[in-house]
Amino acid sequence: MARHNNTQIDTTNQAAVDAYNREADQLNAQKDQLNAEADRLNARVDEYEQEFDRFLAQCGDYYEPFAPQQPARPLNSAGLTDLTANLVQPPGE
Repeated sequence: MARHNNTQIDTTNQAAVDAYNREADQLNAQKDQLNAEADRLNARVDEYEQEFDRFLAQCGDYYEPFAPQQPARPLNSAGLTDLTANLVQPPGE
């Protein structure tokens, strides 16, 4: 029966462990970079959402004077006829 050289086995195992740890360190560094990039992108999304909310508020301020001041009549055939007439010739003209 052949005897194994324990020193050689220990050296081989340690080399494998070292290689595994190096790869794990590289993958963790990549993960950290991707997380940082995701954080930057999420911050930009938040900025765009805030900018869009400001834009919508400005639109609301702009169109508020044109908004109907009273509830619209139900849209039935008579209401549709009136709506069509107003589109062709607005009231007051």
